[in-house]
Amino acid sequence: EFLDADASALRDRLDQTTRPAYYKLNAAICELLEDWSMVQFLPLDPRDTDSIDQILSQMDHATQYHDDIEPRTNEDDGEMDLEE
Repeated sequence: EFLDADASALRDRLDQTTRPAYYKLNAAICELLEDWSMVQFLPLDPRDTDSIDQILSQMDHATQYHDDIEPRTNEDDGEMDLEE
């Protein structure tokens, strides 16, 4: 149900559990999620390393974690020891 969730189902569920004062906010958030495809749900099985690797890969890609990191060398490790 949640892996292929659509915004209207999410809005209906939110409207059932929030006060009427938040209905417009719920609608705006769901519209934003639908228009920009900002959310993706992935299955997680904590006992399955492939499942965990897939989620970590998606998180790294979303945050562009590896784009700015320089590879570490043994010389870098030696310099750190000297500074301490």
